Amino acid sequence: MKCVICKKEFYPNKDQYYRVKKGKVIVCSKNCQNKRVSIIMTKPFNTYCKVCNKLLKRSPSAIKNRKNIYCSKQCQGEAKHYANGKDIKCAYCGKNIKRSNFRLVKTKQHFCSAECQYKLIKPPLMVGINHPRWLGGFNRRGYPREEWNNTLKLSIRQRDNFKCKVCGVPEEECFTKLDIHHIDYDKNNNNPNNLIALCHSCHSKTGSNRDYWIKELSVLA
Repeated sequence: MKCVICKKEFYPNKDQYYRVKKGKVIVCSKNCQNKRVSIIMTKPFNTYCKVCNKLLKRSPSAIKNRKNIYCSKQCQGEAKHYANGKDIKCAYCGKNIKRSNFRLVKTKQHFCSAECQYKLIKPPLMVGINHPRWLGGFNRRGYPREEWNNTLKLSIRQRDNFKCKVCGVPEEECFTKLDIHHIDYDKNNNNPNNLIALCHSCHSKTGSNRDYWIKELSVLA
């Protein structure tokens, strides 16, 4: 048998013999095989992947007896997986996509990409009116600058013995100064009787259930 690359005569082995019977091209050595691949790759694209539509270069013998050509094993696997699937629309953008019967039963919503999935199901940002503790836009600007100062805060912490009035943790174990909380939540009411020292953990709890905390802290103050 003559090699199609170097034109030398050679004897095919058993595997090569069966490849010839199937109409495939064989060469005499790995060196000639590499040259043959190089020749094929210099030719223009002559086919495409059945799944992703990627342009491909394949030898005529590789295309001749195949209905479908794939660029990778992954695409080949997807083709088999979706053979009995259905065409549906992306739940976000409406793009046509194909899904297997198995996935159609298992999942209610289907997306063409992770980006579309995120856009549809992402939760709203926990800011402003979307935050469960939103109270209409109150912020630190409501504190009177003249009355609300470090001297006042220190006097309240000293009065409460530098301990959280709820859990009793000392300030030295908090690694930060105790917070000073307005019992009635009125930032303009800086009367010492309306102020109480709390650790950061307990202070954060007072952001909700205000009626409960007003009663509870009024007793502790």
